[in-house]
Amino acid sequence: MAKKKKKRQVQRQDIFTLSVILAVVTLVLYAQVSVFEFIKLDDPDYVYNNEYVQSGLTVDNAVWAFTLHGPGQWHPLTWLSHQLDCQLFQLDAGMHHLVNAWFHVANTVLLFVVLRKMTGALFPSFLVAALFGWHPLSVESVAWVSERRDVLSTLFWLLTLYAYVGYARTGGWRAYGWIMSLLACGLMSKPMVVTLPCALLLLDGWPLRRWERLAVPGSMLPSRSLGYLVGEKLPLLALSLIASVFTFLIQVEEQAVGTFEGYPVITRLGNAIVSYATYLRKMVWPHDLTFFYPYPDSLDMFQVGVSGLVLMVLSGICVWQLRRRPYLLVGWCWYLGTLVPVIGLVQVGGQAMADRYTYVPLIGIYVALAWGITDFIHWLQPEDRKRRLLVQGWMAAAVLVPCVVMSYPQVSYWKSGFRLNQRALKLSPENAMAHNQIAGDYLTQGQLEKAQHHYSEALRLDAKKIQPYMGMAEIAEQRNDPAKAIRYLRDAQQRNEHAMAEPIIARKLAWLLAASPQDALRNGSEALVLASRCVELTEARDAYCLHTLAVALAENQQFTKAINVASNALSMARESQLDSLEQQLRESIQGYREEKPFRDPRW
Repeated sequence: MAKKKKKRQVQRQDIFTLSVILAVVTLVLYAQVSVFEFIKLDDPDYVYNNEYVQSGLTVDNAVWAFTLHGPGQWHPLTWLSHQLDCQLFQLDAGMHHLVNAWFHVANTVLLFVVLRKMTGALFPSFLVAALFGWHPLSVESVAWVSERRDVLSTLFWLLTLYAYVGYARTGGWRAYGWIMSLLACGLMSKPMVVTLPCALLLLDGWPLRRWERLAVPGSMLPSRSLGYLVGEKLPLLALSLIASVFTFLIQVEEQAVGTFEGYPVITRLGNAIVSYATYLRKMVWPHDLTFFYPYPDSLDMFQVGVSGLVLMVLSGICVWQLRRRPYLLVGWCWYLGTLVPVIGLVQVGGQAMADRYTYVPLIGIYVALAWGITDFIHWLQPEDRKRRLLVQGWMAAAVLVPCVVMSYPQVSYWKSGFRLNQRALKLSPENAMAHNQIAGDYLTQGQLEKAQHHYSEALRLDAKKIQPYMGMAEIAEQRNDPAKAIRYLRDAQQRNEHAMAEPIIARKLAWLLAASPQDALRNGSEALVLASRCVELTEARDAYCLHTLAVALAENQQFTKAINVASNALSMARESQLDSLEQQLRESIQGYREEKPFRDPRW
């Protein structure tokens, strides 16, 4: 009895020690994010330009978080977490980044605890968690503020697994209720969690061995029929279906779902096969990671064939080893299955693949690798515990040290949008997205020539996107050429397919048509239509849109209405501490009282 008690005490100490190692190394790896900036990709929509977020956690903002709207997905808990960050830290980007890092630390330790609880195996559980926490492919999900949804949803994913182990041992509706609640929280953080019920079914086979055909004699877990195991997942699948429908409706409304004309079925299938294989290659040799991988104009059939062959060979090996090493097939199916929502069969966005998509799926590959290494160590048959620990240490170091060495600089690339885009263009000079992003950085810095060069490159590579037209319009404005700016904005208006961009284009174009000092360029009636549309789309909550509407009303000699609208905009500007806008509104209101239309003072 004393020996068993001492053994349990040693095990607890080992778990605590390894948990501390995981937490400390992960935190050291990501501590650098405390001085990172927001980037212009998604962060404006998710945080610093989103009024419902930057104004903090309020009742109205919480209600907004739970309604069906974009950008992207239905994830109300993610919105609430961003709102809480703004409530606590305002727009201190470093603190927003650190919250992501702490979530990742928690996920890394929790993954270790969950695997240890499921399997009783210490070394492979630690190795899986360390790979998850320290691999370069995890960086994008952590070092990008907008990917809060990844780290938050994974926290609930892992908590669901922890609750499921307890349910598998004891059963009962209370335990099942915890699973349902945690799954619902995961789905409200990121809909990619829809595959979790299927992942639970995999775990029933191994390591839980709840399926009666795979049950181990003397196991503490009651065995069940396959029909029972599938049946108990049906309520969970129903939750997943609801979240999927919500997200699909949002993405259809935003026109973010690719059509079959733009992305034919054969192209989607080919890209999916290549992506599955490419993720594995990047896991082994992550030297070329970037934030955006453009969708190919055409498929390389040789690459598709080689990728398909690799996937078939690996699948065959896993099936062949099913009885002796079931963890191989479980890990492989986890990887294949959890990637399904983002593998491109339903194409959303212009990317072919993304590092962030592997945050949870690669756990399956890590499991197969870690337990495979453990079996290899057993095959070596080290004579005593010290020697076995030495072999485990060397094996772990051989796998983990390269991950840490490569992850640290990978994290540093996310310090600013400019650095991130420089890295992307170094790896892929033909990356239109990176050209667009770095052009925006140069534009912010006032380097108009460099900005124009990169916008021109973006147009050459992909003339369908609206960003370079918007950027070129801004450059034209800064060069005192409103006529050219109007032409570029009309080009953007004709090509726009995204609801989020419509009010921005409408406001900019309405401003030029109403406030230009050149009589030949002004069109008061069109400006009024565009400005009214902008206010409608922003629900009269944007001070800049209201200012533009007031300018358009004044251009149409409706000065009384212009004063009322501008006064509302002035109140908003004062509350949001937009000093320059507030000053311009005061001057414009004075002009409206004298029945003088507003003219842009820049020209």
